[in-house]
Amino acid sequence: MNKYDTELVRSILVNHGFQYTDNRENADVLLINTCGVREHAENRALSDISRMLRWKEQKPGRIVGMIGCLSTLIGENLLKSRPEVDLAIGPDAYRRLPDILNEIISGKSIHSILDIHPSLDETYSDIIPAREPGVRAWLAVNRGCDNRCSYCMVPLARGRVRNRPAAEVINEVKLLITEGYPEVVLLGQNVNAYCTDSIGFGGLLRKVADVPGLKRVRFLTSHPKDFDDDLVEALAEGGIICPDIHLPVQSGSDRILKAMNRGYTRSHYLELIEKLRSKVDGIAFSTDAIVGFPGETDEDFQQTLSLFDEVNYASGFVFRYSPRPGTTSFDWDDDVSEQCKTERLIQLNEALGHSRSKIHSSLIGKTISVLIEGHSPKHPEHMTGRSVQGYIVALPVGNLHSGDIVTAVIEKVSGFTLLGKVV
Repeated sequence: MNKYDTELVRSILVNHGFQYTDNRENADVLLINTCGVREHAENRALSDISRMLRWKEQKPGRIVGMIGCLSTLIGENLLKSRPEVDLAIGPDAYRRLPDILNEIISGKSIHSILDIHPSLDETYSDIIPAREPGVRAWLAVNRGCDNRCSYCMVPLARGRVRNRPAAEVINEVKLLITEGYPEVVLLGQNVNAYCTDSIGFGGLLRKVADVPGLKRVRFLTSHPKDFDDDLVEALAEGGIICPDIHLPVQSGSDRILKAMNRGYTRSHYLELIEKLRSKVDGIAFSTDAIVGFPGETDEDFQQTLSLFDEVNYASGFVFRYSPRPGTTSFDWDDDVSEQCKTERLIQLNEALGHSRSKIHSSLIGKTISVLIEGHSPKHPEHMTGRSVQGYIVALPVGNLHSGDIVTAVIEKVSGFTLLGKVV
């Protein structure tokens, strides 16, 4: 979503007379788009801000600003502690950026500017993002989140769910096809909570998949409690809807899931996995998990580890718990040691590596469909692409071009990549 928001911001500024440059030494304005979900992301952003301020000192008139979710959490404190930062803008105030920058440039504003209040209705529906060329386009169908997971600051930073009308989504998909994108990824903090015009997310997914000329459609990120039977059936119908599901579990312990306020149990999650596997051929799952949540015991962690072994995820992201200001769990005792969090993180990542290797090995000798994305950055004699399940595949260049969809046989595995040849 932050990549998509960066494209929105670039579009807004270019449409108001600014020019984008890939070279920061040619720039007058440097903005960092931030995520505030975890402390690690915050620390990285603050480190980047320090480097940006050194860049600002090298030339009078340069402007440095923070945008995105972290602005809503620490923007006020940042501007007080680092007054050299010119602005902090939340994710629902991007329309104000051109006016704010012009005020700073003209000298009308001599103080840092803060604008972080979430809008109740902002969806940026009328703005076409300034996307990078490629084979995949991001498209947000909703913004915000109505869930109140006890560890999560997304509702604080981005507000309640606002859904874009289905007709607007379809029109933008049609535009993307004319611009040459064969694949669209539908986005939302809780994308399958989409519901508008009496259409749920399963219905929207079908409408997008029916647009002539589109080759593939994916979506991110799903919440298990909102994964209804209609969405399962839409996936089962196949076509160009990719069987590539990111389904964050966060924990395999019912006790911890309840403390997290996730709204489902371990058994509900596993039943959903089994239902999808029984109905959708070749489906692959990825996930998110948190280790060291307040009160997580060894037994709780073992339940998460056993769930990973049972599901066999193709990939995933594992994070140490970090308290975030404004969340329910912020005031709870962060009682799991950093050493214990690290040990659990390593174990879950090892489980992910084991399941990924098992899945990749099972594909040797199989034929799969691959959408070519471009040249391999490390091996120019190969092109890389993705299967419908999201597996990375490298193929000899031959006559391949970005955007081609080819059938390939997998010959071996190298790290995270499947190696094969076109058949």
